[in-house]
Amino acid sequence: RGPSPAGTFERHPNARFAIILEEDLVVAEDALEYFAGMAPVMDLDPSVYCVSAYNDNGLAHLAHDPSMVYRTEWFVGLGWLASRALFENEWKPEWPQTHWDHWLRQDAVRKGRECLYPEVARDVHIGEVGANMDALHFKRYDGRIKLHLPLEDVTPAHLPPPEALEAGAYEATLEKMVASGRVVHDPAELDSSSSSPESCDAPAVLYYQAGLASAEGNAAGRIDAASPWKPISNFFGLWHEPRRGIHRGMHRLHYKKRCVLLIDAASGYALRHRPPDVVPITGQRFGAAVWERISKA
Repeated sequence: RGPSPAGTFERHPNARFAIILEEDLVVAEDALEYFAGMAPVMDLDPSVYCVSAYNDNGLAHLAHDPSMVYRTEWFVGLGWLASRALFENEWKPEWPQTHWDHWLRQDAVRKGRECLYPEVARDVHIGEVGANMDALHFKRYDGRIKLHLPLEDVTPAHLPPPEALEAGAYEATLEKMVASGRVVHDPAELDSSSSSPESCDAPAVLYYQAGLASAEGNAAGRIDAASPWKPISNFFGLWHEPRRGIHRGMHRLHYKKRCVLLIDAASGYALRHRPPDVVPITGQRFGAAVWERISKA
């Protein structure tokens, strides 16, 4: 079978968790501290099935706050924490020969659970060419991920307490953020130098044209191929795959140091909070905002 935590758990029979690292990863100085701080969440909340040190969208212009940790339906991988109980009770008998990361993303394996990941990555991928990597994607994404450097922090990073990442508490925080946020009607507003940075107590909220069939599908993490995601990803510099980092139809990020909630209009968050007079932003409008930015450069 492919690489798995089996050997580690066999060699360390008292270990309750194992950190899975690939040979082409460079880890931050506080990576172990990060894993130790997040492991209790897996004990507290069975809806969390992994803790990753990586952020697919943790590029330097988007990763701002090393204290922030998020939940996502996407299995992030690339340096992650596995639970012995979960591995032995569910995964060990079916562990695949190859592509175990893709296998862990399957609905039948994920079972509605989520991964934790940091806004500022605690490891980076340096393998430019590999089984699932080529030079083009490495240059566009992996090669630009920001690694947390604790010694350069203006103020020390304080990870959230485990109970803040438990499903109920996390959702309550998001609901409060959306309710108190400032709705942005045009993405070009975020490129305005006159705009003052939003804090995460009152973030910028963008509702984009729905790419999902229903709020139920959104909550399950299923993304429709017709989603207007490409111009959105081009505007923010996100991965071209919307599943990466998504949580029930929401992406959280810092853009130009502004706290931003990017919300699919089919999501439960939009159904509960989008004002009736707010029209979701179309993919075409995001694309136009990109051209406006280029023309001003």
